[in-house]
Amino acid sequence: SLICVMRTMDGNGHGPLYLARSADNARTWTKPTVLDTFGKWPQLLTLGNGTTLASYGASGGPGYHVVRATVDPKGQAWEEPVRTPVSPVASGAWDTCGHTEMVSLSDRTALLVYSDFNYPDADGVPRKSILVRRIQVAVNAVRP
Repeated sequence: SLICVMRTMDGNGHGPLYLARSADNARTWTKPTVLDTFGKWPQLLTLGNGTTLASYGASGGPGYHVVRATVDPKGQAWEEPVRTPVSPVASGAWDTCGHTEMVSLSDRTALLVYSDFNYPDADGVPRKSILVRRIQVAVNAVRP
């Protein structure tokens, strides 16, 4: 089966992140359902152990990026979101662009790449930075 994650967040504000799936080589799709209340630039990655990860963030907030996991090939049963916080921001400043990327390292690990607009440099001055975190998937993931 195929799953598609779609953002609705745009210049008019935060919108839900939707998920749809196809079981016939993308000829037909299910009616989209809400995966989360926000999300920009969603990324999907399937690891060698069959776990699919989804990552996403939001421009200017909410102060974190999200990683979710599922072992359901239909993409209907997802783990609760795991938040990856970014640095605190000054009033009126943006915390991130919300874009993420993931790279598989092994059957159970991946790298999450994301932006943090206020990461302190060696002198403590906030700088726009691209950061990487290692993700390890637990063996007992949710099954449908």
